[in-house]
Amino acid sequence: MGNNPQKIDSKINEVKVYFNQAHVNKTTEFSLKQGNNEVILVGNSRFLNPESIQFLTSGDYMIMDFSPYMQYVEANKNPEDALPISTQTKLKKMRDTLEDLELKHFETNTYINILNKELAVVTNMKVISNPQTIDSLPKIKSGLDYYRTRVKEINSELYKKNKELTKLYKEVNDMKYKINLILQNELPQNKQRNEYFIRLNLYADKAIPKARLEYKYLVNNVNWQPIYDLKFYESTKPAEFVLKANLTQNTEEDWNDVKLVFSTETPYFGRNLGVLRPYYIGQEYQKVMSASPGMASKDMARMEESLDEIVATVGGISADTYTNSAYTKMTSTNQTMLGKQFEVGMKHSINSDGKSRTIPLETKTTKAIYKHYAIPKIEKAAYVSALISDWEDLELMDAKAKLYFENNYSNDIYISSSQTSDSLKLSIGQDRRVAIDRKVVRTKPEKANLTGSMHEREIEIEIEIRNNNSNEIELVLEDQIPISNKENIKVTTKDIDNATHDEKTGKLTWNLKLNPSEAKTIKFSYKVRYPKDENLMLN
Repeated sequence: MGNNPQKIDSKINEVKVYFNQAHVNKTTEFSLKQGNNEVILVGNSRFLNPESIQFLTSGDYMIMDFSPYMQYVEANKNPEDALPISTQTKLKKMRDTLEDLELKHFETNTYINILNKELAVVTNMKVISNPQTIDSLPKIKSGLDYYRTRVKEINSELYKKNKELTKLYKEVNDMKYKINLILQNELPQNKQRNEYFIRLNLYADKAIPKARLEYKYLVNNVNWQPIYDLKFYESTKPAEFVLKANLTQNTEEDWNDVKLVFSTETPYFGRNLGVLRPYYIGQEYQKVMSASPGMASKDMARMEESLDEIVATVGGISADTYTNSAYTKMTSTNQTMLGKQFEVGMKHSINSDGKSRTIPLETKTTKAIYKHYAIPKIEKAAYVSALISDWEDLELMDAKAKLYFENNYSNDIYISSSQTSDSLKLSIGQDRRVAIDRKVVRTKPEKANLTGSMHEREIEIEIEIRNNNSNEIELVLEDQIPISNKENIKVTTKDIDNATHDEKTGKLTWNLKLNPSEAKTIKFSYKVRYPKDENLMLN
């Protein structure tokens, strides 16, 4: 093998992003001579997992062996060379403008200094500073006229130039700020760092002027989180569930013009389900574990320490795909045995800066039914919720979501895919067009026995509701009858106005329909018998 191996840089073509890691796919080309060759692949993230490196060759040469190793890399002399050409051109124009402004600032400042010196010279004229040395009245008069005229001209010019200097000073600072802002946001980090180099020993039967190599590896310091935009509309227009990926990467490798794939899989190498052993209670026993092939003794010890905690996680997402928005139409999805993948149609450039970027993935539509809910005992207000039946078809992930109604932001919610209800209920917000009032009428305490040790009171609740909407609404109204947890306190339900009564919890539920401008009154009552010394809050 030669003493001077080729050092080859590679281009990132595709990145498959998992929740906390990513697979980086690279391609490169190089020339090979007949026989043995040595190639070093440079520019690989120091956060890569060496055990995950995989190669795919063109088949006309063989990889005899490879060895990854960490290499210290010096910073580039001029980090601006890594900026896009358009940004470099923009910076050059801005710096040329800054140079012109600084020149004008210098010339204006110089002219102001000259005017100040001229003013001092005029002020020191004999006719002004020492008039008694001049013996001619006409000369004094002529000198004073000149002084008056010239001082007026100089001060007028100084006023204009000082104003111009202030303006130029501001323009110079503004231009410097704009240049620094571009450098701060777009200039790649240019510092000494460690990279992974991969040394390859290759064998070719014949010389190959352009050998192609593709390789990939798993890298840390990258993650994505699902987030949703949920859009609801008053009309018959279906609701939209827009899934987005919140992507952050700080791998110290910039991804320039790459294909992105977001995956819900979890690539844990070497992780197995484990073996459930007999669980003995009440006696000491010798812990016996069987290791999988290739398990080191320290791994065995770690497993023995955690014998009492066995965690098995099984997950999977399957779905049919249908997209709606213009952007997400370009994203294709496919299911795998362990999850789901979203292949983004457009290529993206993601710098390694730790900044969060949001990329739309998928839009799904579904029918929503809107209902009003009110608990006037807690708050005299009605809230609108959207009910989604067959919500499992949406294949929602556990994620934060922003909720919009008629394209206006409503609130933030959290979607849990583990709920078991038939319908997904999402609270949209308060409807101020539904007026609700609640009044409590209590009778005076009356003696309930001959001795007067027991009292009895009747409580009547009156709830008034008015629909000020221009359309019919469905309202689920809730209130309650109190429940006694003492033997000497007895609650008797009298009238519940056709409510559904849960006697275990005391909850009363009315399912109402109100036409536009319609008002309804709900009344219910109960009686309480209690010791006269008890101070009860009855409402």
